[in-house]
Amino acid sequence: RLSTLMDNLPGMAYQCCNEPRWPILFASRGIKELTGYQTKDLINNDRLEYGDIIHPEDQQRVWNSIQAGLAKNGSFVVEYRLTTATGELKHVWEQGVGVVDTTGEYLHLEGIVMDISERVAYEQNQHRLNAVLRSIRSVNQLIIRKNTPEELIDNAVKTLVRERGFRHVYCSLSDAQGKLTSHAEAAVDDYVPHSPVTDECYRLSGSLEHQNKCYGTLSVETDINIEKNDEEQALFQEICDDMGFALYNIEGQIEKEHSYKQMKLAKQAAESANRAKDDFLAVMSHELRTP
Repeated sequence: RLSTLMDNLPGMAYQCCNEPRWPILFASRGIKELTGYQTKDLINNDRLEYGDIIHPEDQQRVWNSIQAGLAKNGSFVVEYRLTTATGELKHVWEQGVGVVDTTGEYLHLEGIVMDISERVAYEQNQHRLNAVLRSIRSVNQLIIRKNTPEELIDNAVKTLVRERGFRHVYCSLSDAQGKLTSHAEAAVDDYVPHSPVTDECYRLSGSLEHQNKCYGTLSVETDINIEKNDEEQALFQEICDDMGFALYNIEGQIEKEHSYKQMKLAKQAAESANRAKDDFLAVMSHELRTP
């Protein structure tokens, strides 16, 4: 009954040594689905222990967390990443206890390891979307406060790096003939310019348009594949649309101010001409009345 129960558990039930490479003493049938390895691949195999498939960046943290839990109350809970036999990276949750002998020395550890990749992916996606929403709010605040295209794009690229976490943001503006008129960019401190597109580097671009007029483009670079995320692509396009609308309004305001100045100059010229005409008529009237 116990064997049947363990074989039907989600994830892997195990016994292992309390050593840095976590040599497996026993593993339930779930080890294959979790790791891609058969039980025989990880038991009595000095060339490959369970600890070897834990992500290198997590190995020391896992050891420290488990030892701290054992020292505190003899149990532990830890999350980490592991690499399966096919090269897939999984996020796992592990809970276990230490089994001691009569002298208090640990004989082995017992516990269960479960795949939480879907939950982690959901949480990461929500975190990214919340960051995008924060950046949209911040960009919208810039739209209200900034009065020139240069001020808008300069502050927008800095906001998208700070709030959204993009590694690099570049924004360019162009005139009706497509000629570059201004640009702005911002990046994280460790950004390497012109790095090639790899599995860890993704780019996305959008046009800043409103009422069928294109004012420029916005390009971002990130280590998250946003090209496969429909929600984030839609929110990125919303940022582009908001900036296009802002540039349209700024352009309208600039044209309005220019027209007002032209009208003011024209009015001043007309008033000056009227004064000159009045002065001329006054002089002529005086001359005609004088013998």
